[in-house]
Amino acid sequence: QLFQNLRKTTIPGIPNLQKFFGPLLKRHEEIRRAARDNGTLDLNSLRKISEELRVKILEPVTVRRSRKDIDDFPAYLKDLKEQGIVFPDIADPRAVTYDLRGNLEDYFYQTIDTLTDVSRLGYFRYQAISFLTGEVKDRSGYTQAERISRALAFIMRTGMVKRLESSFYAFRKSLERLLSATVRMIQMFDNDRIYILPGKDLNKLMDKGWTDDMIEDLIEELSVEDPRNAIYKRSDFQEGFYESLKNDASTLQGMVEVWKNVKEDPKLDEFHGLIERELFRKDLNPSGKLIIFTESKETADYLTSALLPKYPRILSISSHNRDKEHNVIRANFDANLIQSEWRNDYDIIITTEVLAEGVNLHRANTLINYDTPWNASRLMQRLGRIN
Repeated sequence: QLFQNLRKTTIPGIPNLQKFFGPLLKRHEEIRRAARDNGTLDLNSLRKISEELRVKILEPVTVRRSRKDIDDFPAYLKDLKEQGIVFPDIADPRAVTYDLRGNLEDYFYQTIDTLTDVSRLGYFRYQAISFLTGEVKDRSGYTQAERISRALAFIMRTGMVKRLESSFYAFRKSLERLLSATVRMIQMFDNDRIYILPGKDLNKLMDKGWTDDMIEDLIEELSVEDPRNAIYKRSDFQEGFYESLKNDASTLQGMVEVWKNVKEDPKLDEFHGLIERELFRKDLNPSGKLIIFTESKETADYLTSALLPKYPRILSISSHNRDKEHNVIRANFDANLIQSEWRNDYDIIITTEVLAEGVNLHRANTLINYDTPWNASRLMQRLGRIN
């Protein structure tokens, strides 16, 4: 009734909604009354009512997002043709491969093996609370320490593998941060003062130059509301944890040494070739605009630096500048903007997931997933940016 005249609908075969629903409501009430009387619900009769509703009412009036559904329904297809609306065909996603030359293949697979083998790299820096002694754990309020620690270690492991697939540059940066975080915890053990601040990034505080006194003052302030923010002693941890941290540090140091000497980047080389060969060809990309997605801000920065010398009209977007550049993005890529406000200052937009949904980028018609999103919904959101 919100959208239709009850006695004169536009639903095919249903001129009057009241006449259609009257008999169904009567049958429904009879089924319910019989169920109350004999204790048995006639499910088959209910299904028939539901099927009649679905086929005669819901299917004709429910417009799904799928273009195929609209194309297949004669009334909607006729309406589209009368309005001159044409849905463009979307090409199937295409994989572009690149070769790991020389020693790179060995480095890559050895690194994957190490990152995913808990006996070689346990991500113990992120499992500290599960190695508190039982008494200390109970006193501090860590009731699910083991589960939380396993989850954090898994997140870190997955993140490292994703960074390696994203770009060697992003992986090196992540590897260095993980090593630094592990070494800092070892140093805290050596000083017999181990800081644990749930919800705070201790490494960022240290990177900003926070002193021990400043961190301890913060812990004292936070512990009033949450006793899990605390300063622990080496004796508060189970035996073997310190050695596990040192093993992780040694493994990470070895990987850092290997990857800091890797200067090649076959993925970037192949991407350069792809741009030169086809990504700006008028027959393949008539708008002359590209959308490049990556999950890593560091990969986005790296790509921007690598492409700028040859393609200066690049806009790089992340959570740090999305709001600031909102109007610039719309002016250069949003097809919904009135054409008098269109600008052509940028041909390429390199972005993290912040533009994967809710943003119209339809002036472009070519999209590159520089790294593959592990979430299928995210991939579909990315593809929805170009129409």
